[in-house]
Amino acid sequence: MQPDDNTNEADADQLAPPRSHAILRYTTLRLALFVIALLLFWLVRIRDGVLLVGIALIVSGLASYVLLAGQRDAMSAQLHAANIRRRQRSLTRAAREDDA
Repeated sequence: MQPDDNTNEADADQLAPPRSHAILRYTTLRLALFVIALLLFWLVRIRDGVLLVGIALIVSGLASYVLLAGQRDAMSAQLHAANIRRRQRSLTRAAREDDA
């Protein structure tokens, strides 16, 4: 193997997206909190559909703000990394077009 081959593999690994699915995990947990709040308020006999959904949305939103801070930070970091990779690819493409 030549030294250049190792460098290219390292660059490819560095630019590869992370394998964690922080966005999916956060969304799933957020939805689960909403369903739990919905069921709890339904069991408390709040049967009006709009009121039930509204209260469940507010309570689950407040709960997710407190309980899912770590997952929200991981999701934000993943989105930021994806944005940086997208911007880098765009700049690389623009540089190739300028060279041609």
